[in-house]
Amino acid sequence: MIRISHLTYTLPDGRDVLRDVSLTIPTGQTMGVMGLSGTGKTSLLKCVAGLVEPSAGEVWIGDRQMLGLPEREMNEIRMRIGYVFQYAALFDSMNVYDNVAFGPLRRHLKRGPELDSLVAEKLALVGMDGTQAMMPSELSGGMQKRVGLARALALNPDVLLYDEPTSGLDPITATVIDELIVEMRNTLHVTSLVVSHAVDSVFRIADVVTMLYDGEPIITGTPDEVRKSSDPRVRQFVEGRTTGPISVG
Repeated sequence: MIRISHLTYTLPDGRDVLRDVSLTIPTGQTMGVMGLSGTGKTSLLKCVAGLVEPSAGEVWIGDRQMLGLPEREMNEIRMRIGYVFQYAALFDSMNVYDNVAFGPLRRHLKRGPELDSLVAEKLALVGMDGTQAMMPSELSGGMQKRVGLARALALNPDVLLYDEPTSGLDPITATVIDELIVEMRNTLHVTSLVVSHAVDSVFRIADVVTMLYDGEPIITGTPDEVRKSSDPRVRQFVEGRTTGPISVG
């Protein structure tokens, strides 16, 4: 479902954020991408979503190569992608209903009772039934994340992209979000790409794990294979040690 081929993303100052990244995520699986802050995780997500244009390489969603397409064709592909932002990024001036309904309304897909039913269905999926009238300011961090997920699901995407989904949450709420990600894979059969620096979370949710280091994948495998890696950089990151080849600044 997602194929990333020789992707490079270079900033205007000439610094390579991503270098020659190639990854494949089969349909219905979840890939967790972990690594230090600043190693290119969110940039990778934005390239896959078509929010930034890489300097080289290809991104395939199903049988469509999305880079370099006219905006109309890019938008067609984007409709197949749900994006869950790091801090939910709900519209503060809109209640929960309007946040979840935003995508379908903007695309002129549903209105009236059909839209009401869709919003209720997506909120129920994430355990937020009956919250339509609430404002984002009335929600806890975990509740906001769940509404953000419901909004991403509103267009019935084939692909879900999660940017640091457990960031800023206590351990119990983080586990609730992890379980939701797994549930979305199991019940909706969506293909997911999750970027996170939370090792335990990545190992809980992912079928396949990749670690980015200095803009490049240094290991890709099952959670068990990554746990058992002999690469000292992987071991230091997984164990959270301050000593090792990764400099602590």
